[in-house]
Order: sequence, then structure tokens, then C-alpha cells
Amino acid sequence: MAMGSGVSGGGRPVLVVGAGFSGLSAAHFLTRAGFDVEIREAAARPGGMIGTLETPYGPVETAANGLLNSALVEDTFAALGVRTRPAPTGSARARFVFRGGRPRRWPLSFAESFMALGSLARCALVERSLAPRAGETVREWGTRALSASAARYSIETALQGVYAGDPERMSASLVLGPLFRPEGESSSPVRRPRFRGTVSPLGGMGRLIDGFKESLANRGARLELLSPVGAEDLRASRRPVVLAAGVAGARAILDGLDRERADALGRVETLPLVSVGAHFPEGSSPWRGFGCLFPPYEADALGVLWNEPVGGIGPSAGAVPESPLEAASGPLSETWILGGALFRATAGRSATELADHEILDLVRRERRRVTGVDHEPLHARVSRWPCALPHFTVEMEKAASLFRPNRGNLYLLGNYTGGIGLARILEQAASLPAEIARTGVWP
Repeated sequence: MAMGSGVSGGGRPVLVVGAGFSGLSAAHFLTRAGFDVEIREAAARPGGMIGTLETPYGPVETAANGLLNSALVEDTFAALGVRTRPAPTGSARARFVFRGGRPRRWPLSFAESFMALGSLARCALVERSLAPRAGETVREWGTRALSASAARYSIETALQGVYAGDPERMSASLVLGPLFRPEGESSSPVRRPRFRGTVSPLGGMGRLIDGFKESLANRGARLELLSPVGAEDLRASRRPVVLAAGVAGARAILDGLDRERADALGRVETLPLVSVGAHFPEGSSPWRGFGCLFPPYEADALGVLWNEPVGGIGPSAGAVPESPLEAASGPLSETWILGGALFRATAGRSATELADHEILDLVRRERRRVTGVDHEPLHARVSRWPCALPHFTVEMEKAASLFRPNRGNLYLLGNYTGGIGLARILEQAASLPAEIARTGVWP
């Protein structure tokens, strides 16, 4: 849904529970539609996982470093007055998969590529549909549509990098279904964005959170930090409530209000993640581009993002075609992501339970595999997220119908209601004003 859809909130009150990216996005669109919005957040700062930390070598991101661009994303940045970095071009957009001892732009062999094309053609012509079947896992879909080997180093690697899940358990319908949605059912904006790819705020993702805060304050929205909300607070609510508090937070609240949906959320596993924002010496890696992903079961890291300079600090992100290149000047900024469903932690511990030195040892080891050399980071910041993402399993697929649309005056919003990715959450948030104007109940 595009901004400026003509919905009028008429000053009617709405409560948003949670001031992470989901809650701030919901509040943004609701205030622009004319609703009177209050946001309550249990933590001491807004933004949730999203943030930018200053270090002696430049900023590092605590989680995502950008959003997949769309017309809606561009409109939102413009409305918030947040400038974006120039779009990466050419090799700077390169994405790699680690296979055979090095990052590769195309990880499949000629034979695997040929077999994958044959499988796709067979599915399209014989089965007449590539769409995932109900209850089909990502591994089952990939084997059917591509071949086991091709799927492992393409679709499974890509989806593990985004969803951090186990391909043998992830639901193909939940994570791939939107790709096969008929065009008429698409909720994406009609207008095309100026460019394809990822867009990042100038100054880091923290600037986006600041932009939300400033815009909301200017429009009269009230943000209360260190203000947890429980079921008792909402039992007699006389206004619509948007629960944007994450899986665990929403379940705790719903447990006293809507046991069926609380039980459904109880069937959603959450996955721990660790992000490491690090700066390494100039010239310590020949690789440049967007980043590199590791195939399932083959590494302790999910992937690495090779960051572009923020605020003029750090190297330029010019990618390298699979060979050593002339190094960029300045320290190299990288974000390493560990954890997820397949993390092989020592003594059965999750990634978030490891000490900083253990996490940094893992990063150095994985980085040595990519670069061929061992370097101590100049500086590193570790961020832990014990319940970072929902695990999009087949079990979750069975429960997902209870998450959306709303029930009564309670509206659920988050990465478990419509897909992982900040752009997907923004899309859901943009549709809330019309939904609440149509179905919300006020005294």
C-alpha cells in the first residue's frame, strides 16, 4: 500500500506496543493517516535490534545494514527526511556463496546448472506449477524444482542467510510462496523504485530510527520508554492495539487475552543470532561486494556483509571478481552473522551463550577461510539477540493463519506475520491504517 492512500484516522486513538522497527513503522503510517498514536516500549531505547554504534574506526551496525529498496521504502525515507547513500553499482552489488574454498559469484557447476534448468522445465511443463505445496519443506521443494545439489548451494544457502533456518524444516510456502503470488494479489507498490537492491541511510541505520522518532514527535505521537504492557493493561482497552512486541512479547500479552492465538505463537520457535561489527586492517581481504553466504552445515557463520563506508569512514565497497585485487584504502568494515537453527555451538550452547572471545575466535576462523590469512580485528562489537527471528517451519505454517488479519481490536505486526525483512514489515505497516479504519472499534 502506498503512502497517502486517503485513509483518515480522524484523531481516533491507537496504542502501539513495542518501539522496534515494526512498532515505529506502524506508528509512522498511523500518524500520517491522522490517528492519535501512543507507543509504549519496555526497553530503554527504541529500535529493537536496529542500531548504529560508534567505534574509534567508524560506525558498526548491530543488525541489518539496509532495506531492500521499493517505491514504499523510497517514499518513507523521503517522508522522514533521511538521506540515503548512493546506490551501489556494478561489482559493488556482488553477492557471493562460499564453496570449494573461496567465495563464488555463481556457485553451481556447469552440470548442476544444466540439471537445475532441466528440473525447472520439467516442473513447469509436467507439474504445471513451481509453487510450493502445503507442508513442503525448502529442501523438498529445492530437490523437486532444482535438484538436491543445486538447491543446496543456491536456494538453501540464500534462505538460510535471510531466515537463519534449517532447510529440512523451513516451510517452502511461507518463505517462497510470495514469489509465486499472482500479480493481482501483490501488495507491492505499483511504481517502480529508482534502483533495485539494498538502500541504507547515510549515517547508518540508527539514523532511520532517529528519523522515525523525530517525525512521530512532530506529529504529536507519544513514545514512552521503560513502559511494559501486560494483558491487564489491555483487557479494558477502548482503542485498537497494535502488538509489535515480537513473538515472545506478543505471546505473553495474548496469553491473558486470546489463548488460541497465544498457543499458536507458542508453536513458533525463535532463533538466536549474534552480529559482530568489526574493522580489520587495510588490505587484509581481497574481497569486496555486498557480502558472502555460507551453505548450510558447512560453517559456524551464516554470512558476512562487507559494509560500505558510513559517514566517509572506511573503504569504498568496490567488489572483486574472484581473484585478489588492489586493496581499498582505510580499515575494512565487516558485519559477521552467527547463530540460527544449525549453529554448531560448543557443549550444546547457542551462539548467544558464547563469550565474546569465543565468538571472535569463530569469526577469525571463518574469515581466514575466506581470505586465506589470519588477522586480528582492529576493533569489534558483539551484539546478542536470543530471540532474533521466528523459525519459519512447517509447524509455523499450520499456525500462521491465526496471526493475520486482526481479531477484535488486537492487530499483530512483526517478522512472523508476513515475512522476514524490514521492507516486508514496512509493507505490512503501510496497510494498517486502512485495516484499522475499517475494522477498529472505538467507544
